Amino acid sequence: MGKFDFSNNKRLLKLLYGNEDERDTAFGQMWLKTYKYCFTTGKGMGLSREEIEDCRSEAFEKVLKAVDKQKININPFDFLKTTIRNTMIDFVRRKKKDTEKEKEMILDPGFVSINGMPEATKEKIWMAMNTLVPKHNKLLIAQYVYGQSQQELADELGTTRNSIKTETLRARNAFQVQFNLLMKGQWDNEK
Repeated sequence: MGKFDFSNNKRLLKLLYGNEDERDTAFGQMWLKTYKYCFTTGKGMGLSREEIEDCRSEAFEKVLKAVDKQKININPFDFLKTTIRNTMIDFVRRKKKDTEKEKEMILDPGFVSINGMPEATKEKIWMAMNTLVPKHNKLLIAQYVYGQSQQELADELGTTRNSIKTETLRARNAFQVQFNLLMKGQWDNEK
């Protein structure tokens, strides 16, 4: 593969609509050329490396579908960059919406439904949950609020049950430490 010229719109379109080898060459070069753009844009939006790679892959799939339907008649590289940016924006919106929904439905101090539990204790539970790293927070919520089994979580996350079991133990220990500190602070103030 020689140097690829993205300023030549007609050549790029010809490669994209050409035979499979030409198309692979064009997409391979576009993949390499968008690396810095993706990570600069994604980091600016607060995305993790994995989230950026997911968005980048999703954007390439959208572009591939557009090429298959022969809907690209502008510079494909510009089309790809716009698609990447819009995919990341959509991802951030979905992530924000999911986070707000979780906080609203789950991390509300009222989510603990034990009869007679003082509101102050519910508040401490909420505060302790918010001190956990997001991975542990989501793991505890999935198991104890949504009732997912450790095997279901392992299958969903592509890991082993033992890994989920270990992480759950760490999450519970971290929660217990934070909850005890918060409750101790409450009891110290009452004395």
